[in-house]
Order: sequence, then structure tokens, then C-alpha cells
Amino acid sequence: SNERVREKHRRALREILQFLPDSPGPARLFDIGAGSGEFLNQAREFGFEVYGSELSDAAICSAHRRYNITLSPLPLEQELRTDFFDVVTMWGLIEHVLDPLSIIKQAFRLLRGGGILYIYTPVWCLYDDIGLRFAQFFGWTRLLDRRITLAHLQLFSTEAMRKTLAA
Repeated sequence: SNERVREKHRRALREILQFLPDSPGPARLFDIGAGSGEFLNQAREFGFEVYGSELSDAAICSAHRRYNITLSPLPLEQELRTDFFDVVTMWGLIEHVLDPLSIIKQAFRLLRGGGILYIYTPVWCLYDDIGLRFAQFFGWTRLLDRRITLAHLQLFSTEAMRKTLAA
């Protein structure tokens, strides 16, 4: 539900604020794949100066209309504000991109030294392993479609995410 999502956003923002060093002005937050701006709107309510990017024209229009937030339609590679943001966030994005390492490198390029990269993604877990084994054994490939094949290009275990970030 929307309220559960908003509460998840609030928890994340409180956590980010705990780790953010004190600075004279408002902290700058950039949300990659910002959708229609719900998270950025909440971040602004928490005192952040908000920025973001989004590839969907409909979502960009929605963010502007609903929250007066202007999102960049440009690919991250074209974002010129290097070493500028205190926080870069990705909500349910990394599992949908062809090259997760590239998008993480771009996120680090945007972050100033000591900045925070916050990634929210579904985690590959024991149930996925079991489901995969069953699907392979019985040839039930459609069983996995909703969790992996159709929506997600990859799911990360905690260890896989650690290795990707380290790279």
C-alpha cells in the first residue's frame, strides 16, 4: 500500500540523516530513477534539497504537476554535477538495469567525498533458491517469470551486492 511505501521512505530518510555529517546548508539528495517524485517529496519534507533523474516522460510530468519537482530526463552519464551530492538514492532500480556496475559507478561520481549511497532492492534469498530448483527440476520456468524474468534482470544476494559495490 502507499502508506507502507511512505513509511519505508521515512525510515530510510531517518537512517540517512543519522549517518549524514553536519553541514551548514540543507543536504543535497539525488534520486536515480525517481519515478513520479514521491520519495523526493518526502525527502524535501525532511529538509533535503532534492534532485533526481527519470527516463519516463509521464513520470517526469507527474513529479512536476504533483510535487513541483523538476527531474532530469538525461542519462546519468550526462549529469554534470560531479562530486556534488551528499546523498544518492536508488529505489527498486538496480534490479532493472542491464549494467548495474555502470550505474553504481555513476552514482559514486555524483557523490561528494563522505557522501551516502542508499540502494533499495529485492534480495535474492533462500526461497528464490528453492523456487529455482523446483522450476528447473519440473521445467516450470513460468513459475519464475513474475519474480525474475519479466520484471527483474537480476536479483542480488547481500554478498553479491557487497562485491558489486566493492568493484
